[in-house]
Amino acid sequence: IKVKEYAAASVPWLASPVGGYEGLGEEQGGRLVPDDRWYEELERLLLDADDRSRLARRARRWAQEQTIERHAERWEQTFEDAIERARAGSAVR
Repeated sequence: IKVKEYAAASVPWLASPVGGYEGLGEEQGGRLVPDDRWYEELERLLLDADDRSRLARRARRWAQEQTIERHAERWEQTFEDAIERARAGSAVR
């Protein structure tokens, strides 16, 4: 969630390539950073205004796609499917 909060504020982000961050990157407005590259990536982000601006635009664009409104139908269908599975399971007993 933290990465999405940064993205919503148009702030480029850096994250370790673990857990929920895996699969994210520049298209989402940031970079995954191996343990031994944090200094270099922070420095790069601080010193390169064009790169920082590009990442900020990508972050904002990605964040606009991550809203509940954009995904409400998917969540609704997931809940309906779970209810149906639960009903089917209790009918079997």
